[in-house]
Amino acid sequence: MSDILDALIGAGGPAVPALILGLRDPDGQVHTIASIALGKIGKDAVLPLTEALREKDGLPRVKIADILADMGEPALDGIVATLRDGDEEVRVLSALVLGEMRNPRGVAPLVSALGDASANVRAQAAISLGELDDPRAEEALRTLADRDVSPGVREVAANALLRILEVKEEAQAQETPR
Repeated sequence: MSDILDALIGAGGPAVPALILGLRDPDGQVHTIASIALGKIGKDAVLPLTEALREKDGLPRVKIADILADMGEPALDGIVATLRDGDEEVRVLSALVLGEMRNPRGVAPLVSALGDASANVRAQAAISLGELDDPRAEEALRTLADRDVSPGVREVAANALLRILEVKEEAQAQETPR
């Protein structure tokens, strides 16, 4: 299996379409090899993976989102672009991935997603902002917690805001000499 994996990774970008098809394979070994190889190919796989994330033809969107999250910085711009996709599920997964990436560059796009028409997208964006622990999201989360039409979104936003405030308070306590 190692030789096959090494060959696929070595092939780079040209192997990506076949590897994306491998994500559909019911054979767990094929699926695993495809996932690992796509993650290791990195930057050359980002655009095809973000395009595959948008497809509704049976590709495992959650698995694709996980691969992109594991790629980190090289996938960030692609994920930010999918946050504006017309498909709600894609936008929710994009918000989830931005939280999992834990990259401060994800804060501004997630704050923008708090204004999405979908309550599911707004809720996931709020959760992800809470995971990022970035005080730049405080005001937007406070507004969402106070004014969103969905009680579930208000609750999630309040919890995310609380998490950010707790982290901020802990940081301030550590800075203050005793």
